[in-house]
Amino acid sequence: MTDFLIRNEGTVVLFIPVSDAAREFALSDELGLEDWQRFGEHFAIDHRPAVELVNQLFYEGWDIA
Repeated sequence: MTDFLIRNEGTVVLFIPVSDAAREFALSDELGLEDWQRFGEHFAIDHRPAVELVNQLFYEGWDIA
């Protein structure tokens, strides 16, 4: 089962949690996100550090689509 859907929106990358575990993770403070980066359960980050985050999530065992 997919945990996160990733959408490249140009200057930002949108992370959409799909699984329950991913939703919990996305809402936690572990990511260190600012309030303006959150859109409900979804969050967006600049495209430059997004590649690192995708790699880290994959390395930690999250299923990404």
